[in-house]
Amino acid sequence: MEFIKIENKAARVSLDEVVHKDSMDRIKEEISKVYGAAAFENGSVSGEITNCIENAADTLDIEIHSPGGSVLDGYTLYNELLELRERGVYVTANITLAASMASVIAMAADKIRMKKGGRMMIHEASSYAEGDAETMRQKAELLESISDEIASIYADRTGQSQEAVREMMKRETWMNADEAINYGFADEKFDTKKKYKSMNILDRLTQPSESEAKDRIEALENAAQAHEGQVTEFQAKLDAAESALQEAATAIDDATAAKVVAEEANEKLEAKVSELEGQIEALTEDAEAKAEEVAEKVEELEEAAEETAEKVEAKAAEILAEVGQPEPVDINDEVADEALSDDAILAKFIAMEPGVERSEFFQAHKDVLSIKS
Repeated sequence: MEFIKIENKAARVSLDEVVHKDSMDRIKEEISKVYGAAAFENGSVSGEITNCIENAADTLDIEIHSPGGSVLDGYTLYNELLELRERGVYVTANITLAASMASVIAMAADKIRMKKGGRMMIHEASSYAEGDAETMRQKAELLESISDEIASIYADRTGQSQEAVREMMKRETWMNADEAINYGFADEKFDTKKKYKSMNILDRLTQPSESEAKDRIEALENAAQAHEGQVTEFQAKLDAAESALQEAATAIDDATAAKVVAEEANEKLEAKVSELEGQIEALTEDAEAKAEEVAEKVEELEEAAEETAEKVEAKAAEILAEVGQPEPVDINDEVADEALSDDAILAKFIAMEPGVERSEFFQAHKDVLSIKS
């Protein structure tokens, strides 16, 4: 069941210093806590600024008490307020002092309220410069352009002509609340004094006025909403932390199991490598022994081949001697086989190395060799 419903939430920021980059950045950062993307995603609490997605602020009060300052830096806040209005946020400027650029920033609000006793001042843009005549002319043209631009902002807000406003700026015009309202620079004035009924302190505490009771209720609603948002945020963070812790524990278990498997695989791999190294060593020794045997066998075969060649030559010489051929027959001489005697053919055949040539020679003289064999 919903007991409290909060509507039309208002945020409040203060411009209570000189307009420069740091002060503008600070105020825009405060505004972003209420109306920026981060506010709607996470909610935020900062001083009097409270916001969350279920309780989005739709109005902004900007308290202005500033002597002015940098025009270009002031434009950043001016445009920020205009963008808020375009998104549907109702902006109210409450002025105690809005001089120079601070008065321009106030013009961006939907409603401008002047405090009783407050002041607003408008004047020409000014600056410091040094250099030659051309530099001074350029600076003067820049200041003239800026003053025209500011005058157009005042004119759009007040309904006066730009020329009339420019004359007021040249005179450096100071306005109280009534004058500012009269010229159109403000919409209404306000008094910060609280009016109490004539009663003692105890009565005021126990019997607050209607406005005081509303203020107290609103403060309690804001506090309750803020605490509710904080509890929700803390619970979400706690849930996220528990989930992350569980994931970490699971990851540790998986890593431990993977480590055990890896160690077992490594042990098996080392054993296999050791086994293969032993096999390689044995095979190497066996191969070396067989190589030695083969070398010895080749040597023996070479010696046997030499002996066979010597025997063949001796036999061939013997046969040639028997047939009356005292000199050895050169088997490479280009002598027609038909001119050889049968014994010379036999001697040549015996002297030939086994192979195709020897086979062809046999086929050519197989009638003689068959008889001789």
